[in-house]
Amino acid sequence: MLRFANIFISVMVYIPIICVLVYIAINPRDTALWGKRWQFKNENLEPSDEAVKLTRIMSIIMIIIGIIAFIKTIS
Repeated sequence: MLRFANIFISVMVYIPIICVLVYIAINPRDTALWGKRWQFKNENLEPSDEAVKLTRIMSIIMIIIGIIAFIKTIS
């Protein structure tokens, strides 16, 4: 029973996080300013190419780390 609970909780925690990270990797231009739009007055903000590249790279790294952590948790 404890093994099932461990796997269930891991799936419920890691799968949504992985899904959000995949969305960020696919659409980095839309998500580069998440949580930061309130800091700017202009509504037509466009992130720089470096910010888009950094957002994509960091989300891919976090996907890899998340998958490794998920596998370690359920094994």
